[in-house]
Amino acid sequence: MTTDDVYAGIDDVAWAESEHCRGPAVDTPGYLRKLRSSVAEERDEAVDELGASLYHLGARYPATHLAVPFLLRIVHAPDTDGRGGLIEFLIMLAIGDDTDHFPSGFDVDAQRQCLADFRSCTAEGWERRLDVWVAAAVDQGQRGRRERHRRYWALASVLRSAESAMLAYEAVRAGVPGMRQLLADEDPYVRAATAYLLAWFPEDSADSVTALTALLRRESDSGVVINALIALGLLPGAPTATIAPYLSSDDDPIAWAAAAALVAADAVDATVIERLGAALGSDSSNKTGLLYRYGEFSRCASKCLAAITGDLVPLAIDTTIDAFSESSLTQMWAAAPAAIALAFQGTAPAHEPAFAELNPYQKRALRALVAAGPRPWRQNNKLGLLLKPLRVPHIYNDLRAYVESGVSMEAGRA
Repeated sequence: MTTDDVYAGIDDVAWAESEHCRGPAVDTPGYLRKLRSSVAEERDEAVDELGASLYHLGARYPATHLAVPFLLRIVHAPDTDGRGGLIEFLIMLAIGDDTDHFPSGFDVDAQRQCLADFRSCTAEGWERRLDVWVAAAVDQGQRGRRERHRRYWALASVLRSAESAMLAYEAVRAGVPGMRQLLADEDPYVRAATAYLLAWFPEDSADSVTALTALLRRESDSGVVINALIALGLLPGAPTATIAPYLSSDDDPIAWAAAAALVAADAVDATVIERLGAALGSDSSNKTGLLYRYGEFSRCASKCLAAITGDLVPLAIDTTIDAFSESSLTQMWAAAPAAIALAFQGTAPAHEPAFAELNPYQKRALRALVAAGPRPWRQNNKLGLLLKPLRVPHIYNDLRAYVESGVSMEAGRA
């Protein structure tokens, strides 16, 4: 594919009549062209500028979907540098932040229904929704923040954002059949990124599952295998019998990926939880080829463990809480959200419960947070993010007093 082929029709697009984050999208075609520049600095500039303008803080814009067909052609041109990264960019344009959709997969029907709801909403109805949202704040601080945020959420802008996101998704989806060809590319990063992209298009699952299964049979690169397994787990209809044998892989990250995939496919057993427990304690600085969450398997395992339901919840809670005693700060930050999510399943109480009112796993989870000491929770209000929605103390010293008072009461009764 020549450069002329890649950019055919680019000047026929009404860029000036469309918009990105910074206004009229007149600069978009220039940056798309720079993605194939022979000068590395120009390519880097183009990636930065397109990321900031077409995908600002996760939002998509009217110009976003107009750029997608050219991005698809660019990644298909074998002489384009950095194609793997551009495929990851296409995933962002299609679904936003992948952590919002993992390990449940991308619910395209829910996204379409959400857009339909916005389209049917009146300005008055929208204001009433925001009133309810503000009133549901757990405290005065959160209520104030929500009051400030609502000023930027006019119905027209929210609707435009939802429409732009859906158009971007559909534009990338149109390229999915052609993208499957890149599963045979000579670049392992391109194969891995393509496998991960296929994961987010459930309506095209049948052909993607076939292609990914064939990829696994011939693939030797562990990073590609990892992302192909994750993709199979996220896609509906994928046979778990294809994934399960990888649980016993001697390559730990591959075994962890199989466990994550089986959680996504709702095929959890004790072995899956054991593998996720090992992944929870993995070194986040040791990148494994996983494309989810910057390659941090500890974060991936945390999301998977937090999603477990049913009879295996007690084992999952034990696994996450046990990780506290052996973890680095980074691993502890990964384990804590899973432990709290599992222990406090369900809706938040209307008032602060007494420590004695908590169930044994809730008590154990809070004790583990306290036993870790104050140091892990000082950064970025981590206890507040974990505990404020649960209406239990979220300042370390207050939490310690809360837990210790409950322990004292239990000891007195004994």
